[in-house]
Amino acid sequence: MRASLLLLLLLFLSLAFASRISGKYVCHTVNYTLMLQLTETNNGQISGIVSWLELGKNGDVKSGRKEISGSADGDQLVIKIGSGLESFLFGTTVAGTISGNTIKLQNVDGHGAVASDVFTRSSVATFEAQSNELRKQGTFIINSRKLTDRAQELREFVSRSEAWIANAQLHAQRLPNVKARYEQIEARMRSMVAAERTTADSVQRPDLCRGRTRRHRGRSGRY
Repeated sequence: MRASLLLLLLLFLSLAFASRISGKYVCHTVNYTLMLQLTETNNGQISGIVSWLELGKNGDVKSGRKEISGSADGDQLVIKIGSGLESFLFGTTVAGTISGNTIKLQNVDGHGAVASDVFTRSSVATFEAQSNELRKQGTFIINSRKLTDRAQELREFVSRSEAWIANAQLHAQRLPNVKARYEQIEARMRSMVAAERTTADSVQRPDLCRGRTRRHRGRSGRY
């Protein structure tokens, strides 16, 4: 009887230890959200999936998921992202600690700075809700940028239109001067034509008079 109770107690403790880390953990920031889905075996080995969604500065959204593996020893935790050949070629190892319902992971970013993410035990629904919120923010950023670009285009159009109107008004102001100048030239041409005609008439009249004189003298000779 005592042996049976001892075996049940050991089984209960092993299951409790195994489930100490197993579960879903979510980390959320202003521009990304992460979810760890972990399963821990009795020997401290960990397997699972990490899912994420990231919001870019321009409103673009990137998401994905990768398999993870690792191990736990007391409150220390080591997780390697990727599995198989992918893990060997591109895997990233992060270390952290676990305390109650919280996992804190640390890694070195591309600039050499130590970055840390805090995960709390949560659910898939929470991760999806946070992902949807980031998607809404991304849509808002994209629409805002489109409105800003459209407003800039309108400002440039108005500027070009105002310049065109000012130029048209300048030409309109010049038209009366052009018309007056044209009228002056036309009047001068008319004057020159009239003067030319007067000169031509004055040249032709003496010839006509002399012709008439000769014809008159001819008649006198015959009588």
